[in-house]
Parts: sequence; C-alpha cells; structure tokens
Amino acid sequence: MNLLYIGILSFLAGVTIRLLFIFDTIFSFVLFTIAFLLFLVSKKKNIVDKKFIVAVSITFLFLGAGMLRVSMLGGDTFSLDSLLDTKTTLVGVVTTEVERKENYNRFVIEADNEKVLVYTRPFEPVFYGDELKLTGTLKKPEIFYDDRGDAFDWPQYLAKDDIYYEVFYPEVANQGKANLSLFQNFKRSLFIIKQSFIENVRRVVPEPEASLLVGEVVGEKSSLGDELEESLRRTGIIHVVVLSGYNVTIVADSIIKSLSFVPRVASLYLGIGGIVLFALMTGASATIVRASIMAILVILARRYGRLYDITTALLVAGFLMVLHNPNILLYDPSFQLSFLATLGLIYVSPVIEQKLSFLTQKFGFREIVGATIGTQIFVLPLLVHLVGDVSLVSLPVNLLILPIIPLTMLLGFITGMFGYFSYALSLVFGWASTLLLSYQLFIVEMFDVAYAAISGVALPLWLVLVLYGFLLAYFIRRSTM
Repeated sequence: MNLLYIGILSFLAGVTIRLLFIFDTIFSFVLFTIAFLLFLVSKKKNIVDKKFIVAVSITFLFLGAGMLRVSMLGGDTFSLDSLLDTKTTLVGVVTTEVERKENYNRFVIEADNEKVLVYTRPFEPVFYGDELKLTGTLKKPEIFYDDRGDAFDWPQYLAKDDIYYEVFYPEVANQGKANLSLFQNFKRSLFIIKQSFIENVRRVVPEPEASLLVGEVVGEKSSLGDELEESLRRTGIIHVVVLSGYNVTIVADSIIKSLSFVPRVASLYLGIGGIVLFALMTGASATIVRASIMAILVILARRYGRLYDITTALLVAGFLMVLHNPNILLYDPSFQLSFLATLGLIYVSPVIEQKLSFLTQKFGFREIVGATIGTQIFVLPLLVHLVGDVSLVSLPVNLLILPIIPLTMLLGFITGMFGYFSYALSLVFGWASTLLLSYQLFIVEMFDVAYAAISGVALPLWLVLVLYGFLLAYFIRRSTM
C-alpha cells in the first residue's frame, strides 16, 4: 500500500474515532509529536526498515489530523438555545428547496446565523429564498427509534448539515423574496425552472406515471404518494427517484453504456453533460454535488486511466469531501452509498460482466446488467444495516427496469423542454415516456407481492465491516488477475 493510501485511510480512521469518542485536542498534538519523532528516527543511517517507519509516522500524523479536524467543528453552545421550549418568533430565509409531502412541508431556514428545520402544513406557499416570520416552539432534535427498536441518531444526522433546531407547524407569515446573494438568486432560478418543468410534464403525462417521471428526471419524489413510494422501496428500485449518490452513479454509468453506439469520447462527454445537467436541474444541493463529483471522477478515470488511477481518484475525492465536512463519513447515508456504489462499479461490475457473455452487447446491455449487479452487491450490506429490510426481488426488478431508465429520462427531459414552446410535440414525447413508465409500474406491481421483502433484519456494524473486507479483498484480487 502506498503512502497516499495510508495517509487517507489514517485520516478517515481519525475522523471516525473522534466522531465516536471524545478526546481532548491535546491528544492530536501528542500524535503529531510521535509522528515527528518517528520521522527523525527514519532519517538515521543505521535504520534498516526506513519505509516502514515512515509509513507508521504518516499513520500517526494523519490519524491526529483526522481527530483534530473533527475537534474544529465547534462547541455545544448555540445562539438560539435560550429560546428552546418556549413560544418564540423567528425571522429567517428559506435556504433549501421545500420538500412537499402529503401531510407536511419541510425546509430549512437560516435565522440569527443558525439553521432551523421547519415543518409546516401541506401546500403552505413557501419557496426557496423567501423571508419568513415564524411563530412557534423551538425544539432540539431528538433520537428516535424505528420499528425494530433500533435508535436513529437524528440530531447527529442533522448536525452534518449544521442543523441543531426544529420547529413544528408554526404560524407562517411570508415576507416575500429576501435580499439574496448572486449564488442564491441562481439557485432560486434553478428551482423556478424545475417547478415549471414539472408542470410541463404533468400537462401531458397522466398519474402516477408523471410523478414517477419527475422523480427520475429531477429527483422530485414528494408527489409519489406513500403507497407507490413503499412499493418502490419493497421492490428495491426506490433509488431511481431519490437524490442520492447511488442514483447518480448508476444513472451516469447507464447513460454512457447505453450510448455505446456513438463514438466513445462523445458518449463520455454526453454522460458528463447529463450528470451536470441533472445536478443543476435538481438544485445543486450539497448531496447531489458530492455524488456528481464522484461520478464524473470515476467516468474520467475509466476513460483515461488504469484501475489504480480510478481508486486513487475515488479516495482523493472522498478524502476532500470528508475534510470539508467530517460528519458525512458516519452520518450521511447518501455519501456512504455513493462511495460504495462507485466501488462496486470499479471492482465488481467488470468481474460480473465476464460471466455474462451470453448477453448481447448491443446498446451496452451486458455492461448495464453488470453495473446493476455490481452496485447491488456492494450496497446491500450497508442498506440492510441502515433500514433492516432486504428486498428479495431487487435484482430482477433492477435488471428489468434499469436498462430503460436512461431512455426514459431522455424522453422525459425532451417532454418537459418541448412543453415550453410546443404542446403538440410535448404530447408526442410524453406519450412515448408514458409507455416506458407504464412498463416500469407494471414490473413494480408484478413483483410487489406479500414476500417481496423481509423486514426486521438485524445486521450489526461489525458484520457489515467484515463483509466489506471480504468483498473488497475478493474483487480487488479478481479484477487485477
């Protein structure tokens, strides 16, 4: 293992240790001192194994750096604490897209330099960049328990985005558009375009196909309804309508593979263009930007580099993202699934493709199937650990649906864009989209039977880590043979 890998993995280990346990900052400097002393020892002429001592020195250095980075996140006292559990009035600006559910709206406001997660009644007229006056009771997020009795650290999950307060169903007085920065105005414009795009689709595509289409094209799943969303979850295909790294990685790879009939360089840049367009149309949130960067890095490395280059690119990208926000390492499932799905594409998919020689290579079908199986294998242990559910039909459903997702997205995009200037053309492409979407819904309905998924599966973290150790060791060995 080279020194770059040792340094990055040691840094990640330091972040993990410090997130799980409390250490005084001085401990990091103790590690730095040990690293420096070991480095001095390695410079002596009579030392036999200098490389080993340098490696240990780098391990201590980056271990301490990871722990110190977490210590720099801030203290435990925040400016709104004095207002907790009392009815208060906050004035702030909406800083996220409004998530519209059947029973509530959810968004984040920034008030007095603090972020507050707000739940309001459905259909509340609120939009990104609006200035709101809220009157309600400010709360601290609390740990809650799922159906299995397992605790979910909701406060820590929100803390990764610097959110430390919640308010439920306050009185809302919309003060209109706030005084926004250039970047905020740009994001608001993106969300306005997204909403008009969704309206264009809904004019020509019936329900529930329309909701599924806007979920796939722009990640808008709030209108799916609880029943359809649960069916997608039980059949293991929910990732196609979720803004996650898993989704972006699969879709990006499928776009490139399905464009195998065009010159390789053209398919490469069309794929990258598709990722950038997807990120912009979904509002360029931190989650989707991280996922897009990883997907683009892997695509470029696969085109121009070797397996070593791909792994290095992925590790460096992951390191920089964790350096920027250490909390995502343990508390952001999207980041974790994105990283694992990408590892699956790098190491598992090529091995699987070799076993699929009986499948046609037209339109990249064999590679799409290999990518589907590869990512499914690599994200399954973590998914089971996180949600406790195992979809028994996930693989066949993904194999039947994923190959047509790029075409569905393309037709859906054209449908929405034509809606701006030609209802007739939008209707034609909307009809073609509806055919593909109806097929997808038929597959989901056919496989969503009583025993499609097993719930309540307990997969402890230590076992997840052991499984990934075996998977990595096996597939890295196979891919380098």
